[in-house]
Amino acid sequence: MSLSTPARLFRPFSLLTATAILATPLVVAAPAAAASETPHLLITEIAPDNVGYDDFEFIEVHNLGTEAVDLDLDSVGLSYIYADSDDRSSDVPLTVEPGTVIDAGETLVLWLSYTTSTVDSFAKTVDDFRSHFAATQPQTDYDVVRVTGQSGMANGGGRGVRLSVADAEVSRAFVPVGGAGTDLSVHFQVPASGTSAAVLSTLADATPGVVVPEALIAEEPEPVVEIAPRDLIVTEFAPDNEGTDRWEYVEVYNTTDHDIDLTATNTTVVYDYVSSSKALAFPAGSVIPAGEAALLWLQYSPNTDGYTADDFRAFYNADAELTVIPITGQSGFANGGGRGIRLVSGETVITEAWYEAGEVGSGTSVNYRLPARLTETMMAVLEATVAPTPGVIPADTLVPAPFAPQPDADLVTAPLQITEVAPDTANVGGSDAYEFVEVYNATSAPVDFSDYTLKYLYPLADLTNSSTTLWPATVRDAVIPAGGTIVFWIKNGANDALTAADFNAHFGSSLIADESLFEIRSGGMSNSSARGLEITTNTGFTVNRAYYNLGGVDDTTADQPIQYAVNHDDLTLQTKLGTSGATPGAIAPEQVDDGLMIVPADTTAPEIADQTAAEIAPGMDFEIAVQSTDDIQVKTLSITVRSNLDAQPIRHEIVSDGADGYVLPIAAADLTGKRWFEYTVVASDGTNESVVGPVRVALAGVDTSPVRLNVTDEQWVRGEVGLIAGGDTYPAEVELSIDGAPVAATPQLEAAPVFAFEASGVDTFFRNGVKAGDDVLHIFDDGIYSGWDTISTAVPLDYVTAGQSVTVSVWAGTKAAPEINLDENNDDFSIKGLRLILPDGRTLTPAGYDDPTAVLAMGDSAGKYDYYDATFTIPADAATAVSYAWDTTAVADGEHLVSASDGGTEVDAQVRVDNTLPDVTTDLEADKLYQGTFTIDAQASDIGSGLVSLETTLDGRVIALPYETSSLTLAEGDHEVVITATDAAGNVTERVIAFRTPVEHPAVTLVSPADGASLEEGSVTLEARAVDPTGDLLDVTFAEGHALSVGDGVTAATGTVGTADTTDRSGARNLTADEAAQLGTFDGETLVEAPDTAFPYHLFDATVPADAGDDARVRVHWEGSANADAKLLLYALGVDGAWDEVDRL
Repeated sequence: MSLSTPARLFRPFSLLTATAILATPLVVAAPAAAASETPHLLITEIAPDNVGYDDFEFIEVHNLGTEAVDLDLDSVGLSYIYADSDDRSSDVPLTVEPGTVIDAGETLVLWLSYTTSTVDSFAKTVDDFRSHFAATQPQTDYDVVRVTGQSGMANGGGRGVRLSVADAEVSRAFVPVGGAGTDLSVHFQVPASGTSAAVLSTLADATPGVVVPEALIAEEPEPVVEIAPRDLIVTEFAPDNEGTDRWEYVEVYNTTDHDIDLTATNTTVVYDYVSSSKALAFPAGSVIPAGEAALLWLQYSPNTDGYTADDFRAFYNADAELTVIPITGQSGFANGGGRGIRLVSGETVITEAWYEAGEVGSGTSVNYRLPARLTETMMAVLEATVAPTPGVIPADTLVPAPFAPQPDADLVTAPLQITEVAPDTANVGGSDAYEFVEVYNATSAPVDFSDYTLKYLYPLADLTNSSTTLWPATVRDAVIPAGGTIVFWIKNGANDALTAADFNAHFGSSLIADESLFEIRSGGMSNSSARGLEITTNTGFTVNRAYYNLGGVDDTTADQPIQYAVNHDDLTLQTKLGTSGATPGAIAPEQVDDGLMIVPADTTAPEIADQTAAEIAPGMDFEIAVQSTDDIQVKTLSITVRSNLDAQPIRHEIVSDGADGYVLPIAAADLTGKRWFEYTVVASDGTNESVVGPVRVALAGVDTSPVRLNVTDEQWVRGEVGLIAGGDTYPAEVELSIDGAPVAATPQLEAAPVFAFEASGVDTFFRNGVKAGDDVLHIFDDGIYSGWDTISTAVPLDYVTAGQSVTVSVWAGTKAAPEINLDENNDDFSIKGLRLILPDGRTLTPAGYDDPTAVLAMGDSAGKYDYYDATFTIPADAATAVSYAWDTTAVADGEHLVSASDGGTEVDAQVRVDNTLPDVTTDLEADKLYQGTFTIDAQASDIGSGLVSLETTLDGRVIALPYETSSLTLAEGDHEVVITATDAAGNVTERVIAFRTPVEHPAVTLVSPADGASLEEGSVTLEARAVDPTGDLLDVTFAEGHALSVGDGVTAATGTVGTADTTDRSGARNLTADEAAQLGTFDGETLVEAPDTAFPYHLFDATVPADAGDDARVRVHWEGSANADAKLLLYALGVDGAWDEVDRL
């Protein structure tokens, strides 16, 4: 049981000091400050320019706190600043008169006093100061204190003042360019956040000592308009003019369809040095029009004093409507390079550009273009040292810079990467015509893709695979250039007529067939199911893989391939980026690393240790086995092999077993008729090769005589014997004789040919089979759940005639037989490599089946074969033998000479005929009534070839003789004993003895109480009547019984398994109440289990009563029905935790 309670949602929060903007009369209440608390000071006004000479420049400071601030005791510092930022490298310290105190809630005017050729503030008095501003500030009772250290403030703005305590900024106010005028000051207010005072008004009357109420209310935060990286881009930098650097500028282009207000977007212009930076100021509300460029004109005194935007345009002969935005805060851009400009909004870089020495010069500029990566903001150089073109954007400015990764000694990445997959494209003939897979070489050297292959994956939820399919290209010797790509185009039959020109026309690519565009023959990629692609070495090691449609997501859109990027958390698994327009052969920088991995030089060749047997044992699978290791990796290990019948060797690429082992199995069926095999092993690490071989291995026991007999000396024979004499020539020149008399032999094959194929996905208990006509030649019903196993069977010579065809069929069987039964389910499995191996070693393929790797789907599902007829034409020249059916019953038992001769060579075999049956004796009497204990025994003898076996069954069950039994242990009624004796020649004698046993078990009748009776509380008398049919004395005892049923002491569950003989019951679920009711009583109600693709089971868990006793016996009663010929098995779970089979039907 789980307990749930109502939930409350709590949001994280922080406490902020803020000043509210009220509609009611203003009340400012500053928090009480402890002595060690930072002073609450605010710069409220700056007046940098006076009528006439600047004798009365001032800074106004207000104490927002509740305690007086002693500028000396509280270590308050004042400085003149050049940038509205925390960069203090250019700050000019100012000195305030000692003992200066600002009372709580009071305002102090700091009069900047200095002496120059035109200004002498010290010659003026405080009264002169107050008199100067009397027109706008008639009051005369405000405090004025001199401050020194700076010879005047810039009249044009772009300067400010900072208040700090022990390096901690308390307040900062910055005069925007054009914000002040003669006796017109800039007023500031409490900022919405931080310490940089907000501009309240510009070009306002100077009112020293008077703070308007609005100044003490935090500014309403301006809604920040969203701006994204590369909405603005730096397109040109002109830091050096001919003569005086009066017209330096940065060109910024608006890539969007809407105007961008630099203030509203909280954009800051930052000038970057090699090791530091500073913010540059611009007029509030500066706007860069949509789709146009604006010029950020650097202004500083005295170079630009008195010059206007029109002068700027005239100097460059620029368009009269060109937007020119003045920027200040830097006395010129460095002509020598190593500088940059950056536009940022909050923490987000919008655009940036950098110029180096040599990229600019006197009267020249540098143009920029978009960087190669979509996520990058640092602009790429388009043209250096070119004539300035303010407002004119070169055509390639918005074309990303070419991506050209360079070798990087520190980079570790996947050497080959899947970067683009197109599973869904325009159709031709109802099929996707342009499916492709793009592979990128992330190394600094060319990669020979012949050491690799693609694999098509059928992934499960945990990214293991239900199956995989190799997808080799039709041309294997592809070479991928360093930092380059190749594209694999899926040819599915419907698009076979299309050419590389068609592919390029469809996608706008320029790939070259068999150079950068390669074909893979396949049915194509699924558009709806989860699938994957994998690059593996030919030895099976994973290099890189990519998936799509995982977790039910549909990633496929026609002609919108899926893009992938390298994943440095798992270099073998690509990161899915999403879909976009197709770019086969072209890499987006976002998909790969900036550099190329440098692959170290490899001078060490792989090592090969041959572990193959020195001789081939006939009748058994043979393995060519080696161990191969390399200091880096064995990428390809091939074994070329040929037999004595092969004109050319066949090359096989071998997959590692995971422990440096490589095995090429040769099925026993394929050894038929061969005399030797020769193999060569080549191991490659992609650079170096090692070779072992050729090595020749002979088959043991091969008869190389020009004449051969199928019987041997002292071989026992009986009945009709098929004698075969084989030779190596056609027509057959060999003749047969028996005891010196020639016989009329018939030409035929020397031995039965072998039909073989590989099978996978075979399920246990389904009786799949191989048939010739209606005759079953072989049943295969052992499970093959992974990989491929070879199935083989001899095709009797009765079905084979040289020069004619023979048909052998593979059938998907039911659980009863290899047949079609509409009421039964047939197994689903796969086969490939169908072949018929002749006794002379030649291998035939079926008509219409030319590709031994082609997989045939067997089963009764749609699109599958219930059976597949493999028809072979037997060559006439396969009949190099003759045969004769010898009736040995026509001759006397004993030795006879069988001879074969081709006129030059004769082979003899002294065989022994035995057509005499073994003799069987027993004391068991037929039709006798056996009561009590008795013994079943028998003896057998043979005067010919000798007895080889004596087998006895009792009622169909094999017993060992002598066998003691009793009428008490046997069921009453008729019984049958069958005694079978077999000699070495195959003669069989069978004796059948029938006997009877009486009824021995007593009958018990319950007298009282009756079954189901209701009893009164108290003692009860149990009464029963026992009768023995033979009159034996009986011992009668009463025992307590417990009747358990589903729902009453027994819980029931149900489930299915995919493998019939597994005892895994982990997937069981408990029955519902309705299901348990159907199952638990004998009322005609049934619980039906009818899965189509799995095997059902019921699981019963009974609780044994604690007082049942150690000698308790359990009897299980189950009634039900199943499909005809289905196997039903009953298992019990032992105390050791293992399931034991106790019965089957």
